[in-house]
Amino acid sequence: MAADNLKQFGVEPQRKKVLIVYETMGTGHLRMANIIEDILQDDRLEIVKAVGNILCQSSGAGLTVFLWNYLLQKKCVYFLDILVNFLFRLLLLPVSEVESTGRMMDNVEALAPSLIICTSDCYNKILGQYALEHRIPFYTVITDIAIFIDLVSINSTPVVYFPETAEAVRSYDFRLNYFSYVLNRDTGLPQKFAYVGRFLWDYVLMGFRNSIYRDPGRLLVQRNNARCQVIGPLAESKHFQPKNVAALKKKYGLPAEGGILMIVSGGYGGRFVTDVVKSLCRSYERPDNLLAMCGRSQALLQEMAVLKERTRAIKILPYSFTDQFDEFLAMTDCLIFRPSAGVFIESLLGKTPCVVLEPALSNDRGTLAIIKKYGTGEVCRRPEELPATVYKVLDNNRQYRQNIEGLLSRYPRSYEEQGERLRKLFLQTGLGLD
Repeated sequence: MAADNLKQFGVEPQRKKVLIVYETMGTGHLRMANIIEDILQDDRLEIVKAVGNILCQSSGAGLTVFLWNYLLQKKCVYFLDILVNFLFRLLLLPVSEVESTGRMMDNVEALAPSLIICTSDCYNKILGQYALEHRIPFYTVITDIAIFIDLVSINSTPVVYFPETAEAVRSYDFRLNYFSYVLNRDTGLPQKFAYVGRFLWDYVLMGFRNSIYRDPGRLLVQRNNARCQVIGPLAESKHFQPKNVAALKKKYGLPAEGGILMIVSGGYGGRFVTDVVKSLCRSYERPDNLLAMCGRSQALLQEMAVLKERTRAIKILPYSFTDQFDEFLAMTDCLIFRPSAGVFIESLLGKTPCVVLEPALSNDRGTLAIIKKYGTGEVCRRPEELPATVYKVLDNNRQYRQNIEGLLSRYPRSYEEQGERLRKLFLQTGLGLD
């Protein structure tokens, strides 16, 4: 009986429960969880968002989150990359999985979802097995472009921004232990030891053959037929709305003429902004405007105020945290940031050419691959090359914007279109709702 018919007889139809699992490493996972929650607003649904490390009740997961955010703020990029992205995954991921599988499955079962969506890494093997055993749909929404093994589940439908990430997903060998070995609440201690041992064999001792990491910038060979859904860039609805650039410049008191540069840390902390501003101040010779986005750091704002008085050609304009980042992007001729998939997606939707500075964390190297492949900006390897790289982007701004338009033309152009497509995927295909 249809839901409307049930209401005629005073019977409220039971709502389907959607569980969205995210993590607190950075802001991208929660942000995507919020976007999905907004898109799926429906009287027939009950949406529950849950933090992964709380579901699995793992202190180790909480420590990983702390180290990630702390080391990123301290600019320990290479150390963070080796420690968390690789060593933790190679040595601790399988142990964490066998240790927390039962607790996480129990906690998910207590929520009794009809559909699971995960925007995080680390938990997809456990969630995929739970979904398989309970015969419910499971989707992994991948917010990075380059990926690691724990973003992929043999029992999920991956949702990705670009076909390059879909190729990365399909390059994993699903016959290997990580994907084929069943972990659930019935797994005994000997089987758990066997799983960890086989994981270490496949990816540590045989790591030269089986990498846990996939960079879309490299040639990848297809090894599975994962049902990937490529959706294109997705952010909050405001990033899709057209902007009147002249009116915005008047609103924020920016000059109508002259280049506008903007620097954001992309989660790398205030020192990144300071270092870039100092680098440009030393040798930048054009009378352009430099928007220094300082976030909530009063110390950084004060530092920018001091540097502002010392500059010659370029004019420094410091700004504190803003909810109107989309408006600043619309006014910007060149965005300067460390590779971050979230900031990059926003720059695409704002049709803003960019200069991305290395070094990059491995999970952010997919951003570099897309920039190079589609010509949406430039990658700068050394600080001394930054002024010349910015000049190149400013002098060829129209071409970069055309390249961005060409990339965006392949995908839905409005938030409503994106939302309708995802609703159809999650609700109609996943839950059988009209």
